[in-house]
Amino acid sequence: MAKAVRCGMALCLLSLALAAACKPDPRKAVPIVVASARSAEQQLLGQVTIVYLRELGYQIEDKTSLGSSAMVRRALEAGNVDLCWEYTGVTWGEHLARDQPIMDSDELYRRVREEDLGKGIVWLPPSATRYTPVLAMEKGRAAERKLTSISQLADYINKVNPDVRLCTPPELHDTARGIRGLERVYSFRFKPGLIRHVSAERGFEQLRTGLCDCAFGYTTEAASVQGLQWLRDDRAFSPASDLAVGVRASVLGALPELEPELVRLAKAITQENLARLASQAAAPDVKLETIARRFLSDQGLIGRRRTSTETPSPTP
Repeated sequence: MAKAVRCGMALCLLSLALAAACKPDPRKAVPIVVASARSAEQQLLGQVTIVYLRELGYQIEDKTSLGSSAMVRRALEAGNVDLCWEYTGVTWGEHLARDQPIMDSDELYRRVREEDLGKGIVWLPPSATRYTPVLAMEKGRAAERKLTSISQLADYINKVNPDVRLCTPPELHDTARGIRGLERVYSFRFKPGLIRHVSAERGFEQLRTGLCDCAFGYTTEAASVQGLQWLRDDRAFSPASDLAVGVRASVLGALPELEPELVRLAKAITQENLARLASQAAAPDVKLETIARRFLSDQGLIGRRRTSTETPSPTP
């Protein structure tokens, strides 16, 4: 009798083990659509995320370089993509169309998270990467004209030389958080015929070659360009904004391990690391996947087993 009981228990345990082994892995069953805008930084963040999640066993659909930031946002709201990186200031001012500036970055993140939860989008805790829009000049030209602030530039354009040439990304031109908003706050205007629509990276580079007198973009994009004078925002036009990853709530619900794994990745995306990655990506004939894989390996996020409490080390 005892032998029969033991055999029955053994069969039961075997059945349970087989059932567990046959249970489908949700990482394989639930594909994640990772999207990014076409900017250099967005493509880089997208590839870092894709390599990381694929190494962890997730099924990934690559929709990086989808288009503008607005296109990515529309796709996220519609459920056509599942995950993207964005700055809280962009989400607040552009995607949620809120014109009330919030200067405290923690409060800005909280408000963005609260509003987007109603749209089925969860913003995970921000990375240690912060940006503010910046208007820059070449240092020598700024010193020659004694310009250190945007107010001084506005006075210079209004009273001395209205023909100041501007380089700006097209998506940062006719927006409240871009040139139009800046002009309203500081009471001046760039002549439309003297505005060149180029990427932020190219605009900052063209300051050095003299094709533009001013360039507008983000501190994260200007940081790698030498010889620039960032004009002080003395009227607090641009609040601080943090980089965070947004994920559809339904995906986080289906993949319970995804959130802590993305939080670990966000901790590694520091201001210094992102600037270093951007510098590497600017080199000719380089693959973003190669840069991403090296970075993730250096951070200890792929290539070896991690504990749940492990903190990524700084990139050497």
